[in-house]
Parts: sequence; C-alpha cells; structure tokens
Amino acid sequence: MKESLTIVVLLLMSSNFVDSSIAPKKGVDPPAFPLDKCDTGRGWLQYNEHCYKLISPPEGGKSASAIESICEVEGPSKGGSAISFLADVHSQAENDFIAEVVAGGNRAWLGASRFGGNWYWRINVKRGNQEPGLPYTNWKPNEPSNTLNRENCIEINRGPPGRWNDLYCSRKRPGVCKYSIAEWADGVVPK
Repeated sequence: MKESLTIVVLLLMSSNFVDSSIAPKKGVDPPAFPLDKCDTGRGWLQYNEHCYKLISPPEGGKSASAIESICEVEGPSKGGSAISFLADVHSQAENDFIAEVVAGGNRAWLGASRFGGNWYWRINVKRGNQEPGLPYTNWKPNEPSNTLNRENCIEINRGPPGRWNDLYCSRKRPGVCKYSIAEWADGVVPK
C-alpha cells in the first residue's frame, strides 16, 4: 500500500501529470488577488472562508488532471506554489453550494482520486497527507461502481443534484477549483 501511494505522489507531482499547454508563462507575474475576499471579477465565488470557481473550457471540458492544472494557474500562488486546486468537500452545506451555485447543476470534476482501492483528496496527497478516505461523501445510489476497475475520479451532479459518481479520469468535464482565503492572505502553504 505504501509503495502504491508513493507512486501516486510521484504521478501527481510529475510534469507528465500536468497539461503543459496550459502551464503559466515564464516571466509573467501572477495576477493580484484580494487578500480578504474572493475575486468575483475573475469568476471566484465565496463560501465561508474559501473561494470557488467553475472551470469550463470552450470545448466543454477536459480530463481531471488537465482541469487540476488549470485550477493551479487560475488561482493565486505564494512562493511559486499554487494554492488553488480541484475542490475537496467537507460538508453537505459545502457540497450543496458547489453543486448549485458554482457548478450550476452541471456535472463537474471534484478533486478526489482512487488509488489502491482507497479514495484520497488529491490536494492532501500533494501536501503529504496520505491518510485514505473521504470524511464526507455524497454518492449517488449504487456508486462508486468502479466500472472495469478504471473509474478513479469523482464528478458532482450525476443524477440528483449534488450526488457523486466515480468516472474515468480521462473523460471531458468542467471542474470546480477552490482555495482558502486565509492561506492566501497568510502566504502559508500547508504541508
């Protein structure tokens, strides 16, 4: 198990996992973001102490890893580290906000992946937290199904609004990005 998780961390951090066509341009300063609220002018919406944004490419969607790369570019960064990521969800209220307000009832990627039979929030793995499990879930009935042992990512709004479905990570979907206002204002990226 530890060996497979190490591979997961390496995959998440390798350049092969990131869509280089959307990487930030070298020598270009990141945009200035407000320190105390979400930048609604750039499409970020606030819920409690976090900012959320739906990334919906013109072609209708991208793979989960490509959307994750866009999240990192679209949000603020500190010390060269992106602090925006595919959204993790920790409560029914947050799930409802993401499902209806951010995603508008449309299907969209969330930031969880299955590795070695366990679900992880991708941001936690990137930051070194390798404890498996999602404390809060909102699966559609009979999900996760893991069809052909290849459904390793999560979309929201499959079936009833707010319900989750496991899906092939390569499918094309919009995605929901998230960052912490406090983390941005403090400039501290959790490990």
